[in-house]
Amino acid sequence: NNQQETPEFYVLDNMSAQHNNKQSGPNTHSHSQHHPPHHHHRGGSKRLSVDSSDGSVVKYATQPLTFPSFVSLLLDPTTNSWFKPDHCHVYHDMNQPLSHYYIATSHNTYLTGDQLMSDSSPFMYTRTLLMGCRCIELDVWDGPTGMPVVTHGYTATSKVLFSDVLTAIRESAFVASPYPVILSIETHASLLQQEIMATQLIEVFGSSLQYPPPQHRGGGHKLFCLDSVEFTPEFLKEKFLCILEPKMVSPGEAWGTHSSDAATPTSHAQKSKDNKPLCDINGKPINNKTNKQQQHNHTLLGKVSHKLAQCCYFRAGYIAESAMATTRLYGNIQQVCSYSESKIESFYDDRNVKENFVEGNKRVLSRVYPKGTRFKSSNYNPLKSWTMGCQLVALNYQTPDFPLRLNLTMFDDNGKAGYLLKPSCLTNENIPANEYGHQYSLSVEILSGHLLPTSADCSEEGPSSISPMVQCILNGVDTDNNQEATTGVAIGDAVRPLWSSRFRFTIDCLDLAILTLRVVDNPINNTFTTKTPLCEASISLKNLRLGYRCVPLHRLRDYAPIPHCALLCRFMLSRLEVPQVDLPAGLCRGTGYSQSAARVAAIHGLPPKYR
Repeated sequence: NNQQETPEFYVLDNMSAQHNNKQSGPNTHSHSQHHPPHHHHRGGSKRLSVDSSDGSVVKYATQPLTFPSFVSLLLDPTTNSWFKPDHCHVYHDMNQPLSHYYIATSHNTYLTGDQLMSDSSPFMYTRTLLMGCRCIELDVWDGPTGMPVVTHGYTATSKVLFSDVLTAIRESAFVASPYPVILSIETHASLLQQEIMATQLIEVFGSSLQYPPPQHRGGGHKLFCLDSVEFTPEFLKEKFLCILEPKMVSPGEAWGTHSSDAATPTSHAQKSKDNKPLCDINGKPINNKTNKQQQHNHTLLGKVSHKLAQCCYFRAGYIAESAMATTRLYGNIQQVCSYSESKIESFYDDRNVKENFVEGNKRVLSRVYPKGTRFKSSNYNPLKSWTMGCQLVALNYQTPDFPLRLNLTMFDDNGKAGYLLKPSCLTNENIPANEYGHQYSLSVEILSGHLLPTSADCSEEGPSSISPMVQCILNGVDTDNNQEATTGVAIGDAVRPLWSSRFRFTIDCLDLAILTLRVVDNPINNTFTTKTPLCEASISLKNLRLGYRCVPLHRLRDYAPIPHCALLCRFMLSRLEVPQVDLPAGLCRGTGYSQSAARVAAIHGLPPKYR
């Protein structure tokens, strides 16, 4: 009777009594390999209590487990979270080339709101970096006092000093993650202020500023190989890498020159709306020639400071999509290719271009940015870019809309390091881009809710009661998209709504699949009232723990967690086995594969990706 009680582990997977795999808290590791044997204690029923030392051990006390205590355990967002605890620290291989990773990327990081009239602030860099972002953007222009400034050019947005931005970046760069911070510097500045930019980069970042290898500085055409050990997140820890994206450089001009000579203008100069000649950064009029290539060359007549070029690890450029799969780009000066959201859409819709683009992204870095008409700083869906292997998918972090919420969910993985390994089919040149591996079947059972908000802003001024239902939305690769399901309506119950609705989804690419559970108010008494989204949670399926799990819900306006608000769900995931079918000779997938093979595969019930 005086024996010391043996600590035991408890898991809610499938509501079994198996005492194994106890995991809790965002920073605890799996104990699945260290479970003590199950002991039956004498003396009647026992009550579960969590060891206060690390929250990872559940002991048995002498009191019986009451139903309220059991419910509290089920809805504990720490002990019974849907997120795998061992994914709360870095577990990906961080010694691969940077082109093998998705990198959390921000667009126009300095803006606090819209693209036309909002304020610019150094604080936005602090905020974005603390959110786990690893690639930030600086648009640099000539300042009126002779010091370079960061602002959105040709708009009414305010200006902040380039040096203040660098200081804010330095102070918060490696708080959330130790892995390298990439500065995408789009410079519109004159040569004189480019020299000042370089001096400030060196003074503020000091030894943390990563230069290209000595033999590759100064803008020469021989750049280092992307597969070099010097090009990995692990090697570049706590380093600042700069992408130089000059907007005033002629395609044929050399980098790192001090010359400000420009072509002699003709009498036909382009005019602005107020009938004044349009000038380049050197103050020389831009010619209006009939030859489009000549006009393009004359429009971009600026040079890049040699000193600034030496500070930049990358160079931005453009690679024709048709050449990406066939040209060895190692050693090419254009290492980071920038594409607009609209360009990516056109790639996505063209099968041949898409395949070439994916193959090219296995070797070089691609940066995607929002189209220019997103004046309100709205975001595009990043999944299309991710499925094509783009590493730097830039979003407006100041706008917590649905695309940004998908992005934040994606980068919660790998300890929020800001770097995620892409699926092997998007990094290995020997694997076709659409070979995602095994297909899975996901079963989702929405059981109940707990303390749901009655308004979208979670204020106390909302209606006294709501009739909630849950929308299940799956986002991922082409074949995983457009899968949705909805529970029934729990009439007038926001405190403990019950649904017990079960749905099944087919998953082709688990690494890129994100399931969103959105709670919606559906006032069924008024057919003219639209459904009001109240809160939601997005779940990255590669991080999902199976069994009965607590899913904490978040506000829509800023994606902050709502205290004590959660769904209780049951998740089950099984791998779909592909039937072994002996196809006729010549119809196997690969060389000689034809539409007839697809028809045979369809007849035998093979999944779409085998057709």
